[in-house]
Amino acid sequence: MNELTKMLSNSAKFNSFLSEINNKKSPVSLTGLTDVMKVYLAHATGQYLEKPIGIITYNEIQARNMVKNLEFFTSKVVFIPKKEIVTYDYIVDSKELPYERIEAFNQLQQNKVDIVVTTIEALMQGMIPKDVLYKHQIQFQIGKSYSLEQIKNDLVHLGYVRYDLIEGRGQFSMRGGILDIALNEKKGIRIEFWGDEVDSIRYFNLASQRSTEMCKEITIFPAHEFVLERPTNEVIQTIQKEYQDKFEEVVKQDIEQIENGDYISKIDKYFNCFYEKSGSLLEYIGKDNILFLDEISKIKARAKNIIEDNHNIQNMLIEKEKIIPEAILTLRDETTILEQLENQKTVYFEKQDLGTTGQTGKPHKSEIRFLAREIHYYKSNMEAFLEDIQKAINEEKTVIVLGRK
Repeated sequence: MNELTKMLSNSAKFNSFLSEINNKKSPVSLTGLTDVMKVYLAHATGQYLEKPIGIITYNEIQARNMVKNLEFFTSKVVFIPKKEIVTYDYIVDSKELPYERIEAFNQLQQNKVDIVVTTIEALMQGMIPKDVLYKHQIQFQIGKSYSLEQIKNDLVHLGYVRYDLIEGRGQFSMRGGILDIALNEKKGIRIEFWGDEVDSIRYFNLASQRSTEMCKEITIFPAHEFVLERPTNEVIQTIQKEYQDKFEEVVKQDIEQIENGDYISKIDKYFNCFYEKSGSLLEYIGKDNILFLDEISKIKARAKNIIEDNHNIQNMLIEKEKIIPEAILTLRDETTILEQLENQKTVYFEKQDLGTTGQTGKPHKSEIRFLAREIHYYKSNMEAFLEDIQKAINEEKTVIVLGRK
């Protein structure tokens, strides 16, 4: 715990807030906060209560700003962006967003995250259930025996693509008794076999191919979030049953692509055919997290706009006689989301005082008012900066200066 966080132990308001959270008085509203104060209190709450933290905000710009501010306090913070739903029959070339999401999920799965930040839009989207995504993981351990053919099939199932030489994430290669798997753009894991038995496991740099460290065991997680729940032939049969009569030619083309292995671009369109049920991002964040809702009035307004846009997209697709992607039809509204949060410890972040009910429509168990303010950047005006520090010292205030390396 850093010195800035330790200082909050002297705050009566903060201690009162911790007491109410411990006593399961939820939701609690914290008002009068600046953006920096919000993440400061969220991080400190997790430190003092030894609980993971989730922050839900109203748009991606605000979310990424929060992550940037949180990095002053901890490196164990991840952002989960919304999923880009494919509406038409084209494939977006950029893979950065899907990789950002799966890396966040994999870190959460390994309990490497203290704080997760996401948006209401990401929370509203249906997605692959957590138990389906992590049903199949590959665990390697020195001294254990494996079927190399089964390993290759399992890696393909987890979304990895075989190459002669791996150069980036989502790739693997098998050369004799050496298995290379790219973990990200820079780092890979090299597993050497003696027959069917694992002889050594070591990390290596993809660019230089040089080993960096040895390890005794490693777990390989999915390369993307589109792990299949059922065989593609079963998926195709379900699609034919549901859609063939109305969109015969389109469905025929889609099925051909799925048979050729290009199933990822069709998952949004036929989501309910690929998966038995739709999961929620809340499954990944976890029930044990204390959830902070940033500006609930903005969250609700944003959610309503998303629903309206979603309806407009559906109407447009109907007019053009296109298939409405099932991923769009599974979108949850803000009422459903807020109901799901009722069983968790929740905190409302607000810049303004809300009163007894505020914008939530429900009475808060408690409202704690803080007094926080932001000042303009000094930029290169060091004289003004030093004058303000001296003024604060003269007034017997505590001064803390934060900086980045």
